[in-house]
Amino acid sequence: MYNKSFLMISTIALALAPAVAAPPDSNNGKAAKEGQQIIVSLEHAAVNLDSEADQFKMVADGYHYGKESHGEDLMAMKEEINRMGREIATLEREQDALPGWEQQVVIKTLPLLKDAAASTESAIKYLNQNSYLWTPEYRTYADRVCQDSEQMVKTLKAYLKMAELHHQERELEVDLGE
Repeated sequence: MYNKSFLMISTIALALAPAVAAPPDSNNGKAAKEGQQIIVSLEHAAVNLDSEADQFKMVADGYHYGKESHGEDLMAMKEEINRMGREIATLEREQDALPGWEQQVVIKTLPLLKDAAASTESAIKYLNQNSYLWTPEYRTYADRVCQDSEQMVKTLKAYLKMAELHHQERELEVDLGE
């Protein structure tokens, strides 16, 4: 049987810490390297979220899925969003020590993550308050999370590819003695 209290306590806890500027020091290179590792982790999480959002959209569009299926998909998305929120909060705390492209990742990804969190939160509330889940309103939440997660994947992949290309360019310049 469906346990309503299971989802009532499962709202999004996207608690982004306010950005705290890192003091300027010689650890900027370390922060940049750690930042890139976090961005790689964010990209993996965004791919997972995108897959989970696609699954949720399929469930939201289907009439033969019960509330538990909806709840399981929403919980998986919520957990991935919260994980990404913690990682972005880490980047925000180090933002001043990060290279410009890593700062841009935060600027471009954060609004998408907040939108995905809000849509997931709305879907959880809708699921808790309604018996009929095949409404346009509920499907809109699924569509929004899909769009946001897909855009996050594209954005993160593009920035990581750009960083790799810049790295290759620097290596070639060293090889050429420039």
